[in-house]
Amino acid sequence: PYLGDMIENTAYDQIYDEHVYIFSVHSVINIFSKHGFELINIKPQSTHGGSMRYILARKGKRAVSPSVEKQLHYEDKNNLHIRSTYDLFREKCELSRKDLVSILQQQKNDGRRVVGYAATSKSTTVLNYCGIGPDLINFISDTTPIKQGKYSPGVHIPVLPYEELQNGYPDTLLLFAWNHKTEIMEKESSFLEKGGEWIIYVPDVTLIRK
Repeated sequence: PYLGDMIENTAYDQIYDEHVYIFSVHSVINIFSKHGFELINIKPQSTHGGSMRYILARKGKRAVSPSVEKQLHYEDKNNLHIRSTYDLFREKCELSRKDLVSILQQQKNDGRRVVGYAATSKSTTVLNYCGIGPDLINFISDTTPIKQGKYSPGVHIPVLPYEELQNGYPDTLLLFAWNHKTEIMEKESSFLEKGGEWIIYVPDVTLIRK
């Protein structure tokens, strides 16, 4: 994942075991310049809700694309090199946690049944950071056979096959695979039509209804 996107979208769920490092353009330049390389181009990717492809070459061997300077300007403008940016990010994460728990608690108080959509790695970060367990989410639906019949790490929410969801849609779905929001909501368009609600938490905690 690209650091700029993570900060901008308050996407703290990008922080998990597979994402050992989350780079910025400045950090990539700093690392590789020490070994005789320079960054000659960057290509933003939609993967993971915002990633960056870095293209490097031996220093002085290739022309540097204007896109590199443009992204460096973006990072400077958004203060990605300043501590206070990350203090603010922490505050936004804490607010997101508060809002998500609040909306789930309200769903429970209203007698609504909530199910998680997709047992992603992101979901593990969110559920544990927010302290969300089976008291607020009945189960998580996932199409991956190896995940089915198991439990979400740390919070022990059951992970059940997609067919379990199809057999009886809940009142509300919490979308963990938010980076695939468009295609998922198109696939599940009838859910909204029938009065169902979606909870989205990136970039802000939002309740979507028809």
